[in-house]
Amino acid sequence: MQPLGEYQVIYKSDSIWMAYPVGPDPLTGVESFAIKQVVAGVGCVSNSSIKSIRGQLVFLSEDGIYSFDGAGVKKLSDSLNDTISAVTPGRRPFSTACHWRSKNLYLL
Repeated sequence: MQPLGEYQVIYKSDSIWMAYPVGPDPLTGVESFAIKQVVAGVGCVSNSSIKSIRGQLVFLSEDGIYSFDGAGVKKLSDSLNDTISAVTPGRRPFSTACHWRSKNLYLL
């Protein structure tokens, strides 16, 4: 999970969901949330690969690196397909990323 603005983004391996506040529960007064699937077919394989960069979440998926803006995904790694496919699928959940802000780089 990762916040994006005021919403919480929930990643599965093959989809992306968002939690939207719907107001407090009338009986308990506790804030309630609705969960909605936003993207099907693309998900995140490593929670440590998710970084917030310029208002978008960049993450590692099964077939590459994607960005998510709250409405849809965009593949960023078309030129790196050979490198991404060389990462052993069983090791992808252990991938870690960082955002080198001064150079505006996503390092995986």
